[in-house]
Amino acid sequence: MAKSVNSKEEMLLFDETVPGYNAMFCDSHSNEEKNNRSLEKLNVPASKIKLIFGYSIDYDSKKELYDLDENGHVNLVDERKITW
Repeated sequence: MAKSVNSKEEMLLFDETVPGYNAMFCDSHSNEEKNNRSLEKLNVPASKIKLIFGYSIDYDSKKELYDLDENGHVNLVDERKITW
């Protein structure tokens, strides 16, 4: 989500089918779901977007809770593997 500095309105920047904690570890989405999402055009003028990334989870302190393979890659819910 992005939040307008002026209006405080929140806008979705990604649909959560691939990026994000839930998409990686909790919720699985079929290719059909991913490819047939409905998009909504927002009535927003061209704007500058300032992105600030943060995590509310200290992943390193909870590393033992994640499913890692012998190469140290994390097994995701959709069967992809990514580096720690």
